[in-house]
Amino acid sequence: MIDRKVIAMSLDERRKFIPPHTTRITIAASALAVMALFLALIAAPEGMGASFHFHDERGAVAVISALLMAWGGAFAFVTALLLDNESIRTRLFWYLGAIGLVFLSVDELVGFHEAIGQRTPGLGTTGERVFGIFRGWNDIVVILYGVVALIAGLIFLPEVLRPPQMAELLSVGFAFFVVHTVIDSVAEPPSHTSVILEESAKVFCVLFIALGMFTAMRWALLRSGVAVLSTMATSSKKVERFSGSLTSVRPFGAAQK
Repeated sequence: MIDRKVIAMSLDERRKFIPPHTTRITIAASALAVMALFLALIAAPEGMGASFHFHDERGAVAVISALLMAWGGAFAFVTALLLDNESIRTRLFWYLGAIGLVFLSVDELVGFHEAIGQRTPGLGTTGERVFGIFRGWNDIVVILYGVVALIAGLIFLPEVLRPPQMAELLSVGFAFFVVHTVIDSVAEPPSHTSVILEESAKVFCVLFIALGMFTAMRWALLRSGVAVLSTMATSSKKVERFSGSLTSVRPFGAAQK
């Protein structure tokens, strides 16, 4: 059970810190993502169909998603290093976030969840669907990724709320994850349109997660910078006081003159 006082402290720290706005970088990153998806759509190899780069693991969209998740993991790792003086719980959250995002990046290219689906084709199958709902176990594994991330976010809610703007960006990313998962689970058989929409939603999901991690890293950097400046200012005041005390001391023998 999370202590409400801890959440209140996180929100209070969040309000006191005024970070640079992320609107411009979010718009720019979203525009670049749209441009990349459009180029992937029109640059499909001849005879492979318009959705080649979207459904094939060798396609550009899988590489873009993997890169964004890897960047997100790198941002989370740097944040963990910058918060090295924080509690074990805080550092654990950021290290787990970095490891999780790097794992998902590798999974996007290697296809761990798809391998699980191929090794358990008949387990729990009712008719043509697993448990009568899902197309395959790979869909279930992807949904479990989201469930684990949501539970982790709730467990570490104070850490999620501390960096300004991060929780909002992660929420948008999770909304795109829901869209991606719904399309992936419902569209049967998958069409070119459904595959393109599904993979585009996934790209925007990981994009906003990476932006959230970048915002947190920038917060940690600025926070560390403020702490350093504060320490320097305190040291400077101490030096000034010491210098003042030295000038106030009369030289030996001055009183006799």
